Amino acid sequence: MNLPIRSLSFSRRRFLQLTGSAASLAILNACVAPPQTATVSAPDSAPTTGSPQRGGVLRIAFSDDVTTLDPGTSISVADVQSVFALYETLVRRSEGEPGAPLYPALAESWETNEDASVHTFHLRQGVTFHHGTAFTAKDVEYSINRLLDPALAAGVAGSLGAIDKMEIVDDFTIKFHLKAANVVLPYTLAGPGVQIVPHDRTTEQIIKEASGTGPFVLSERVPGERTVLKRNESYWDKERPYLDEVQL
Repeated sequence: MNLPIRSLSFSRRRFLQLTGSAASLAILNACVAPPQTATVSAPDSAPTTGSPQRGGVLRIAFSDDVTTLDPGTSISVADVQSVFALYETLVRRSEGEPGAPLYPALAESWETNEDASVHTFHLRQGVTFHHGTAFTAKDVEYSINRLLDPALAAGVAGSLGAIDKMEIVDDFTIKFHLKAANVVLPYTLAGPGVQIVPHDRTTEQIIKEASGTGPFVLSERVPGERTVLKRNESYWDKERPYLDEVQL
């Protein structure tokens, strides 16, 4: 299949989203092992070699502040970094590997039909948002429709323009019906700004009370000074995150 090549026009918003996507690796890697360039406080007795050890605080300094905790309207690098720790996408893009391969996240598996006009995602069961609501296909439908709403002015809305409609097959299966063939939809759904938010929260609540399914929960927010994220003890991956806390 020959795909059209579109010229790129980088606005300030898009530039920050792209750089933020790369910067978010610091927190995503923190779920696995602390990066060597970060400042980490860990128990003195922690081994220096072998498998990752549980515990420690990762501190990351930014020249800008966290301006919003809403994934759909995140602009600054600090915004993108924080929402990647609080919220999750359907699939995870590993930008640290050649080709940036995709891995399961809130979707355990996915497939496309022959002409790439329908993409089906099979969702992870047993996942809850930080405020206790169970994650289902209804949250995916709500999140994407919210991003497509012009009133939100989401920066990723244009990238999702190929979506015609969504079909909830059951609580843990959702189909994306597209206006035309699009083989890169899963890759798009792994990017910044497309994190899944709970359907029982309004935009006003999302801005003020971050509640995702991510490995960290919001602990403290001091505008202009710091945003503190603590380990989500109810995270679906029981072995992660390894860190106790992340301070932005």
